[in-house]
Amino acid sequence: MIFVLAIFVGLFSARYLVSWLIIILTTVAVAFLLLGYVVMASTEKTFLIIAFPVEASLLSVVRHHILDWSIVSGRESDAKRSIGH
Repeated sequence: MIFVLAIFVGLFSARYLVSWLIIILTTVAVAFLLLGYVVMASTEKTFLIIAFPVEASLLSVVRHHILDWSIVSGRESDAKRSIGH
């Protein structure tokens, strides 16, 4: 569920919203997993805490940098074709 949430947030949310969600959800995860009584190995807890921020950040960077470039290149070819006419 964490991976699905991170994919959704990283691809469909604004960049500033992603950073705030990472801060808030990481704080909540630390509070529940480390301060509460959850019977898990500490490596699993660490993985769960780190999974959302890393994946959401990477997908946000991919969306803002790589996907925008493909849109820009499409617009650039349209502009060149209009100039040619």
